[in-house]
Amino acid sequence: MKKLLLSITIALLLFGVPAMAQQDAQYSQYIFNGIYINPAYAGYKENLNLHMFYRNQWTGIDGAPKSMSLAV
Repeated sequence: MKKLLLSITIALLLFGVPAMAQQDAQYSQYIFNGIYINPAYAGYKENLNLHMFYRNQWTGIDGAPKSMSLAV
């Protein structure tokens, strides 16, 4: 009986807590930034490269996902 009560209490606590997590990265712009997919691309050329990307998805909706990337 004690184990059942403990199990029910733990289950209720777990379901009562809102879950928050990070969004998976969107790779739709991978062709412009090789470092985004493969970090070894950084040594591919001997020049200094700077890549910056910003993606705002579902504009106008509260809590819409935004993705940012900076690679040097």
